[in-house]
Amino acid sequence: MIGYLQGTVIDVETDYVLLNVGGVGYRVILPANLMNPSPAIGTELQLHVELELREDSVTLYGFRRKEDLKLYQKLRSVSGIGPKVAIGIIGTADQSRFIRSILNEEINYLTKLPGVGKKTAQRLILELKDKVSLPEYQLDSKVPDGPSSPVMDDALDALLSLGYLKPEVLPLLVKGQELLGGQCDTQDLIRFVLKAAGKNRRR
Repeated sequence: MIGYLQGTVIDVETDYVLLNVGGVGYRVILPANLMNPSPAIGTELQLHVELELREDSVTLYGFRRKEDLKLYQKLRSVSGIGPKVAIGIIGTADQSRFIRSILNEEINYLTKLPGVGKKTAQRLILELKDKVSLPEYQLDSKVPDGPSSPVMDDALDALLSLGYLKPEVLPLLVKGQELLGGQCDTQDLIRFVLKAAGKNRRR
């Protein structure tokens, strides 16, 4: 069973990379947060992988962190959750925020995730609530050390759902809150971060 790959990216498509490992090319599907921006050809990747076997296909799903792989496996254990939905959740949701939504039974948050309707959200809560815990995951979707607010938390959730990475937007959220003042709403803060993030990516 293949569980780990280390190799060089030789081709990139919308949702997968072709990884050269010792002269063998492995097609590995990656979550959206690893494809935005996509790895450059020639880059070396180290991936924890899950092999999915079906009657008509063999597919590899790759993850940068072992924790991502573990969460993927737990998601796949939920009835009705296929690889596409599981990889979609991994690629768009901050893990600690997702786990918090399971523990707190936040159906409204879960239904914002790709491929998750109300019934699926209910199944996720029912089948995962006893299988996940926050200490297992070190990332926290809340802004640390004081400046957090409901507006900032909602803005962060929205930005993560767009594919931005938390380390990329957290400093911008704090800066935006300081510049716009305490009366700004979620949309004001999101617009500020998107504009600032766009400038940073063009440099």
